[in-house]
Amino acid sequence: MTHLKSVLTLALVGLLLVGCNNSTSENYTIHYEMRGTNPMDPNSTEEMTLLRRKLYVNKDFGVILTYPGDEESPFNMGLAQIEEFGYLDFKTQTMTNVHKWPTETLTTVEQFSDNKPKTLTEETRTILGYNCKKALYDMNGREIEVWYTTDFPLKHGTIYFGADLGFVLNMAQFEAVKIDNSIPKEIQMKLPENLGKIVTHDELMKKMMGG
Repeated sequence: MTHLKSVLTLALVGLLLVGCNNSTSENYTIHYEMRGTNPMDPNSTEEMTLLRRKLYVNKDFGVILTYPGDEESPFNMGLAQIEEFGYLDFKTQTMTNVHKWPTETLTTVEQFSDNKPKTLTEETRTILGYNCKKALYDMNGREIEVWYTTDFPLKHGTIYFGADLGFVLNMAQFEAVKIDNSIPKEIQMKLPENLGKIVTHDELMKKMMGG
């Protein structure tokens, strides 16, 4: 259960991107997948897609939608009951996360963080054709790898990591698997009117864990 809570925490914060100054006005849809072994089965060795996310982003605003992973993913049962949305206002530097249950809506609101990497490495890899470098961050004593590129038209990092490095294409098991140069017309690039009840991150996690 402790490992599952840790994975859930990373899933909530891992892909919430923070904007830096840039000059492009292009719109993008970034598809991410979180892959790993079943966190509910310590003996599991077969990888699966645990969660999927789409990031709709331009220089001013970002919207994140979370989807179930493979049928065998232990997160599917919970996500079937929850609609999860992240809203990123790059002008006010505010992140708003909205979680809708059938009978309740809970929302957290935070200002963007400005954490610095503990190590900038020269290690490189290619993700979707983009040259990426690795940076290491510390999150409550746990080392987190971030892979970022400076070749992407936008410069964004995650809520905790990479804000001033480039565009993050991999963090905490989430990796970009596809990039579209557009945002669907049905996606509203603004905050919804109904945010439900404003709660703390700890209160949200308690609800997510069934508390």
